[in-house]
Amino acid sequence: MLFFFSIACAPPDAPETLDKLGSYLFEEFENPDDRYLEEGVNNLQIWVEENREEVQEGYRIENLSIEAVNALNLERETNLEGLIGAAVATDIKYSVEEMLTVALKTDPMDIDADAYGYFERDWQDDLDCFLSKECVSLSYFCEIKNNLPLGITTESKTFGVYKWVFVDDLSFALQRRYLLEPAISNQDWLDVDQEYAVSVYMPTEEGMRFMDIDWVVTRLGDIPAPEDFMLNLAIDAMSKSRKQLEAYIEENQ
Repeated sequence: MLFFFSIACAPPDAPETLDKLGSYLFEEFENPDDRYLEEGVNNLQIWVEENREEVQEGYRIENLSIEAVNALNLERETNLEGLIGAAVATDIKYSVEEMLTVALKTDPMDIDADAYGYFERDWQDDLDCFLSKECVSLSYFCEIKNNLPLGITTESKTFGVYKWVFVDDLSFALQRRYLLEPAISNQDWLDVDQEYAVSVYMPTEEGMRFMDIDWVVTRLGDIPAPEDFMLNLAIDAMSKSRKQLEAYIEENQ
């Protein structure tokens, strides 16, 4: 009877491919059973290591599931038609702990002023408690003006959470964030209706590896934005921001 109970309470197997793992980690982010994220992070680490070259160049990822979005309990209706996803892995030579300390305690405008018109971040929990790993999660609200290529800017309101996940004595950090309302663009033809993202910060022997996954619903006028254009824009922005952080740490350590 005890054996049956242990089987019944075991979490379902996490996916083993990036296409499915992104949505899985997003959906299970707030699951009180730590085993869900532990297994997902472990499987992601294995997949990325086996496909490192491909994912470092940027990777088109399967659409986020409606179940993952519904789990957010957003007040507005969500239509995922036209949703596209991009993923990219970026290695830096600093540890997860070193990177998080700088990234979370430094004004993002100091790290890369050209990337933002403004960046206002409001922590909802104790930052130092999170960085010391005494607190497992850290939530925040952000209001950001992003400066994109071609003179495009977007202004957005975002909610996000950082979380520690511990696997085999290793400390991983996860971040999940999403738009609270459609972003405002300086271009009438650009409509950024939704954005969802999950990032996994993985320790490596040389430092750490970012695994960034981003999904957007974007339209150009009355038609969906060209996938290749949006994918390349997202991949370049994610990779550039991580390398900019590495450069900032190197210059200011």
